[in-house]
Amino acid sequence: MRAPRLGEILLREGVITKRQLEHALRVQRQTGRMLGEVLVELGYITYEQLADALAKQLGLPRLRLDEINVDPGLAYRTDPDLCREHCVVPIKEDADSVTVATADPLDVEAMDAIRKLFPDKKVAFGVVSKPEIEK
Repeated sequence: MRAPRLGEILLREGVITKRQLEHALRVQRQTGRMLGEVLVELGYITYEQLADALAKQLGLPRLRLDEINVDPGLAYRTDPDLCREHCVVPIKEDADSVTVATADPLDVEAMDAIRKLFPDKKVAFGVVSKPEIEK
């Protein structure tokens, strides 16, 4: 069974109309950009709605950074350029795992880079909105 597409989730939940989705898909085909970014730039959805839908699509937890005690010590063990460029931030660590917030859960390069920083830990990802992570 395939994962539902982002557009299908947003349509089903009444966040966008079929006409808006069709327009965004045309823009996506013309530009090669990710559908979620196109929908936000067109003003059809917010970054919050995008994060909610991506979490549902990928079966990842939806995190809210203002509700989490972020471990400041993790920042010293992470490349700040990687975090800025890829919109990721490690937020919690325990004996055998690290939880990482990401605004782009489809960014395999960032996920691989984070896993290399914590080679002996299980890395779990959660989705946050881009503005949340840029704070």
